[in-house]
Amino acid sequence: MFVAVRNFGPFEHVEVELKPLTIIVGKNNVGKSTLAYLIWALAATTPNFRRNRELEAATADDVEDVVEMVKSGADAHERLVKIVKRYIDALPKALAVALEEALRKIYLADLFDLIRRGTDKAYISVKGANSAAEVVVTEKRVEVFHAPYAQFLEGLRFETLKPGVLRVPCEEKIQPVSTAYDVAKVIACIIAAYIRAAFGPLLFSASAAAFPDGRAGLSRALLRLSLPVTMSKEVSRVDEQYAGLFYRLAEYAYRGRVDMRLVEPLLAELGASLELVQEGGLYTVHIRTWTGKRLRLQQAPSGLRESIVAALALASEADPLLVVLEEPEARLHPGAQLALLRIIATAAKRGKYVLITTHSEETARILAKDVGMEKTAIYHAHPQKDKAVLTPLNTI
Repeated sequence: MFVAVRNFGPFEHVEVELKPLTIIVGKNNVGKSTLAYLIWALAATTPNFRRNRELEAATADDVEDVVEMVKSGADAHERLVKIVKRYIDALPKALAVALEEALRKIYLADLFDLIRRGTDKAYISVKGANSAAEVVVTEKRVEVFHAPYAQFLEGLRFETLKPGVLRVPCEEKIQPVSTAYDVAKVIACIIAAYIRAAFGPLLFSASAAAFPDGRAGLSRALLRLSLPVTMSKEVSRVDEQYAGLFYRLAEYAYRGRVDMRLVEPLLAELGASLELVQEGGLYTVHIRTWTGKRLRLQQAPSGLRESIVAALALASEADPLLVVLEEPEARLHPGAQLALLRIIATAAKRGKYVLITTHSEETARILAKDVGMEKTAIYHAHPQKDKAVLTPLNTI
């Protein structure tokens, strides 16, 4: 996955190739977080078709026809391909709606605040497996331009197996069809498959997690069983997803979908063990300290609050595929730092993509040596006159 950025934040023009391990190293206030959050936004944002009333009106009759055709056992392939094509054509607008909302909520800023001073537009170009897209940020709105991946439609084949049952070319799914809602589920599955085919597994897929700086404070403030579904407008989307991610990862761990063997050396360094429980209908994590005291994570010492949720994400055998982690060494003593870095390296070698920002060249050096430079991209972020630049490093 390649991302090119022009006139966004402090950057005039930078390019990033996302490898299994990508490291942005540099001093404070050089745009590391700005760039990391942008990459997370591109990965985590999924298209929003709900506001497209024209699309809904244009496909309504075809959807009803598909329902009746499948219920009667007739071949609905051509009608379904017609609907899918309309959705693919509408994809740029759906992505623009979703990205505009995401950028405002991630940075808690108006769009013009995200554009580099002295310019009136920012451009973000992404190149995936079989297609590319360009995102244009103006002072008022976001636009997305995308040339459809035509070969995808050519490979589609819907098959009515019997009255009321459709074989969908999406993980060979068998879908009962009796209502328009059933057809909507089919279309959602196909559009998700199209995005994977066009852009690869990282872009616009929702399989991404961000761990901002200050996780210890966030854990204390946000991880509460009484957490409201809709948070304050003053809470950024990065922080908001951190709270939801905690409960999802706690459930994964409870159900055995996290490799706890990978996490245990970090816990040992921090003098703690985890207890996975259900409370108030939610899965959550309790900490047993070396003194025997049992605490909720938000009550635990800062090193645990800073690192444990990120460690669970890195060791998860399910999503997230992309983990964006700021300052992994923060609030940890040297032994715990090394334990967390080993988790990061192992996750990258096992198939996850990990993007970290750090002030420490030593952190970058340790990780690159463990993972290998062929799977690692390292960038040095630094100021140059009135802009920030990103210099690729072949060694460190």
